[in-house]
Amino acid sequence: FPGGRLPWRLLLRTKRSSDRFGDRVACAANFPARLMELLDPSNNQEWAVDREQHEAVAAKAGTPDDPRAASLAEETTTVSGQLRKLKPWTALSLVALALILLAFTAWHWELMLVVLSLLIPTLGKLVHWWRTHPTTCPLDHVLASYTYGLFVLSVPAMSTAVLAVLVASNIFFPLFAVLHFFDVWQIGVLFAILTSWGVFCLVEDLWHVGSLRVSQKRRAHHHAGVEAQRKAGVAYATATAVGYATAQCVALLCIVTAIMEGHTAFELHEEHAKSGEITSNEGGFLFVLAFVFVWYWLPIRLLASHLLALEVAQEDAAAD
Repeated sequence: FPGGRLPWRLLLRTKRSSDRFGDRVACAANFPARLMELLDPSNNQEWAVDREQHEAVAAKAGTPDDPRAASLAEETTTVSGQLRKLKPWTALSLVALALILLAFTAWHWELMLVVLSLLIPTLGKLVHWWRTHPTTCPLDHVLASYTYGLFVLSVPAMSTAVLAVLVASNIFFPLFAVLHFFDVWQIGVLFAILTSWGVFCLVEDLWHVGSLRVSQKRRAHHHAGVEAQRKAGVAYATATAVGYATAQCVALLCIVTAIMEGHTAFELHEEHAKSGEITSNEGGFLFVLAFVFVWYWLPIRLLASHLLALEVAQEDAAAD
């Protein structure tokens, strides 16, 4: 160009193009967080109103002079009363969970029993917590947070984690080939397993932590300054973490069940299962693996919600 300078119009056009490209990259990077923000039911302003109404009704139920105290107490502090007030989204999620259990029964009844042994301690523990703290939040909020982690959060998280593992395997394929060429394929296999598992866990943890952060930030505008409401947010995060960990365990159990169909190493020497069948010994191994998965996944998921609880406690201490 004359004078050794680029025309200002070309520079301006280049800057605008780079700005648009940066905006698109930032939008793509924030897409998972925005998606979780839109789908998380606890981010709804209506939840704050519901919680306040629930607390007010519970306060009236504790007033002995109110003639409606008995009916209000049954409505706010009993599981049966709260189940009659479930929102359509929560009720449909529980119906979907029951249909999934029926599908597992039609596939392999052993899998249904194993999944049921996971649901009873996790979901039952949340319901038991609510029965001891019925004025903290409605039961609908706890169940909705649990099904949110069980369905809404787990599906995109595990799907993108699998895609990330496929991408990582293609990136590290030359290294695997070199290790196989030098006849140290054992190291290559170990490296492949550790890499795949690390990438899978990293993506899932990013989804979970990102979802908790977005939920906490979104709820701040209508939960700020009220200690009980912020503690209710911790309860929502814990229920979501428990549902998310349950979904991961169920997904792994489905994979193991599919592998166990037919003849596998889990069978005893005298057992010879036909194609599509699971022997009694394989069913026992399925129970053992379920407890191993829960022992691994549940503490990791609860750790994130525990850190959120520590932040709330720290804010309360600072306010005092």
